[in-house]
Amino acid sequence: MLYSENYISSMDRKYNTTMATDTLRNIYFSAPTSAAEPGKQIKDIIGLAGGGVKNVEIGQLRSRGDKSWETIPRQHFDMVRQTAKLTMGDKAIVSVHAPIDVDPTGFKENKWSEDNRADAEEFMKDVINKAALVKIDKNSKQSVPIAYHASGQIGTFWKWDEKKDKLVPEMAMAVIPDTGELIPLKTEEKIHTDGIKRKYIPYYTDARETYPEHTESSLEQVKHTLWEREQEQLNSLWKEQQEAVNRIKEIEKEKEAGEITKEQANAEESGWASRYKFITKHLDSALTNTYDKIAQSDPKAKKIIDTEINNITKQNPDADRDAVAHHIMMKMGLPKRAGGFGKDTVPELVKLAETFGQDQAAKTLANLAYYSYKKHGEYGPQLAVENWDPWHVMGRGADLRDGLKKARVQMVDKLVTKDKLPVRKANEIADRLIGATWDIAHINIMKRFGVPEGTPKENWNKYIKREVEAIQNDIRHIHISDNFGHSDVHLAPGMGNVPIKEFLEHMEKTGKLKEVKSVLESAGTAIHLGIPPIHAEALQHMGVSSPAWSTSPNWYEVSQNYFFGGSNYASAGFGNILPQGHFSEYGAGFSQLPTATGGMRPDQKSKFSNTPMS
Repeated sequence: MLYSENYISSMDRKYNTTMATDTLRNIYFSAPTSAAEPGKQIKDIIGLAGGGVKNVEIGQLRSRGDKSWETIPRQHFDMVRQTAKLTMGDKAIVSVHAPIDVDPTGFKENKWSEDNRADAEEFMKDVINKAALVKIDKNSKQSVPIAYHASGQIGTFWKWDEKKDKLVPEMAMAVIPDTGELIPLKTEEKIHTDGIKRKYIPYYTDARETYPEHTESSLEQVKHTLWEREQEQLNSLWKEQQEAVNRIKEIEKEKEAGEITKEQANAEESGWASRYKFITKHLDSALTNTYDKIAQSDPKAKKIIDTEINNITKQNPDADRDAVAHHIMMKMGLPKRAGGFGKDTVPELVKLAETFGQDQAAKTLANLAYYSYKKHGEYGPQLAVENWDPWHVMGRGADLRDGLKKARVQMVDKLVTKDKLPVRKANEIADRLIGATWDIAHINIMKRFGVPEGTPKENWNKYIKREVEAIQNDIRHIHISDNFGHSDVHLAPGMGNVPIKEFLEHMEKTGKLKEVKSVLESAGTAIHLGIPPIHAEALQHMGVSSPAWSTSPNWYEVSQNYFFGGSNYASAGFGNILPQGHFSEYGAGFSQLPTATGGMRPDQKSKFSNTPMS
């Protein structure tokens, strides 16, 4: 039984007389306030509480500018806490939705920079501090969840592969960490000079040998090309330097042989010495730049270079370090049979935006979680990172899971090394303060990748269940809305084809459902249909109870037992058969009806009691 193991009140499914199967008790249910107009949030909380909602999520879409997060004063968050406590109760949870334009990965406007990442980190500290203000019970061991979008950066566009029965990359973005430049990796075919048509895919997702012959990875091609350019530049400068060295030696021989005068030799040597000095300076700079690129993007390759340099200089302390570094870098990526370190040692000067984004987000999240812990304790605000569109960085279950895992590892390291906490305790805190907000509607948009048509249950079993299973142990917060699989329109549950029922039942089986708050994000109904986001149809689909806790039926039963509501009754399909205009003209009683239909004038007497009607 969803959200309830024993019968507590009439809202439990045990006493449902309907087809409702999703029973969301009020204490596990939440809804958002206005994100566009912060000034309406207090009023929204009161309205939601009147509808039986026992938790609320506040937030703001933009970080800076007019009507943004920065324009909301601290006192507003105090008022949110007080209002929620008074109207929703002591056990209510107020969650916070962070601005969606604050990207923990550091990507912004199709480019990456450390400055962007650091700026996002600093901004989110303010979000954490304000989230701490809305915690109703300061002694509670339940953290305030902060729904924080994983990234707005495109990672991979996918395509359904019928043969493999899964999604495969169709187009992906790669990033050069040194410059922050983004490179598109496309699926395309090219005919080479040997007449062979080769298919290029963004990157390999399976073992190389499982692909058809002449299938190449665009990522690998770009990686090799960038490294070859680095080697060519270093080699060119090295050759020029050696040319200067050799020419100076030749001049000395010519002078000793009397082929040129001393004055001629000195003049020519001076010129070549100046050139040697100039080229050596450029070579040293180029070696430093190349080494720095490797250090930033490929720790494994850096370790190989460092080890080799140390081994050679130990054996020969007088060795020219630049010459040694150049020699080693020329061997990186060279086959072992040719005297190199192997083809697999090509430094990764380019990375998938997905992989790189995970690493950068992990750094940001670990720093923020540690900040939350140090300032607000082990039950401080929690970073619940939300999957955005499935083509964004960390937009799918496994990718989000991997990013969160990396963040927790860094968080644990900080707690152990800086605060001297036991590893077990550090893991417990990291697990609490770093988790996921899972938006079931966002992942449903995978349908636009060519996933076969099916019912919500069929879609759940075919591909969405895989995504949920990958992230289920990390879920700390849930967002629920509906769509048709092509865009995030935020319709109310029951209006689209998102497998909400299947998802909630799965979460119940895992035992995670009662540990989180499920937020109904159906603002699209207000925007497109003019219906309040929390309306009877949405509540009845979810099986949410009506405001009275112990005597009222749930919203589904209310609708079925009301003459003008349910599909089983006479008014089904007719909507409001007594429109508002009728009552505004004639009133709700009989006294104002036309005389032809039984109404009476004000000066007439009642036919029953002979007393005036007004």
